[in-house]
Amino acid sequence: MMEPPFWLQTVLIWWLLPCARQDWRNRRVMNLLTVPPFLAALPLAHRLGGADRLGLAVLVLVCVWLMWREELLGAADAKVATVLAATLPASLTLGLAVLWLWLALGRISRWMRPDSWPWPGIPGVTGLYCGVVLTVCLRYPYAVS
Repeated sequence: MMEPPFWLQTVLIWWLLPCARQDWRNRRVMNLLTVPPFLAALPLAHRLGGADRLGLAVLVLVCVWLMWREELLGAADAKVATVLAATLPASLTLGLAVLWLWLALGRISRWMRPDSWPWPGIPGVTGLYCGVVLTVCLRYPYAVS
């Protein structure tokens, strides 16, 4: 499997930074930020990883669409997850791990002290952004320092 280029990871970090900031502050992300990369995701998946990557991106797209339809996931979360599956699947995995950890901490916090969880929901784009940053830090530890 081909290593993703560093420029692509840099572009993802800079693209997701304003998305994560908006998601953290008001739980909404402008379509202007998420729709263009989402539309480019499937062709980019095929170019970067061939049929395997395209299949993964389509599978993630179908899963997040079903979750969005059931209101388990926000629209921006679904679009960002699809873009990450198409471009940098490892970051999607790490981002989902961050979100699961966040959810577990919230459940434990709520169980130990009711009404202690300060957010109405988990900002998914912010967790996925953390996954991209962690991926870059783990791949290029000396380039980040």
